[in-house]
Amino acid sequence: MFRGNFKCTDSDLNIILSETYEYRIPPFAPQSPPPPSSINPSTTPIKPLVDIVPRWLGLVVVPGEHIVRIELEEFESQVRGRKTVGTSISDPLVKGKEISI
Repeated sequence: MFRGNFKCTDSDLNIILSETYEYRIPPFAPQSPPPPSSINPSTTPIKPLVDIVPRWLGLVVVPGEHIVRIELEEFESQVRGRKTVGTSISDPLVKGKEISI
């Protein structure tokens, strides 16, 4: 996964990201699988991925054929004052107030 600032795209749907970090799932050591009779889904612990360390890349060209998903991250300060379709003046983001969730 790459996380960076979107700069531009081209006709082939490649995108350019600046200030980019790469996040890769670390490889696991090969282990022999437990015997099928000892696997119990209700007691098998789920291990979260916490060992993902980012790697700084800088400027990156991502080929369009490899893009699976793009997400936009906006901060409240970027949304304030913007006129958007479907928002009302009572919307706390339009008024510039913080929301407690």
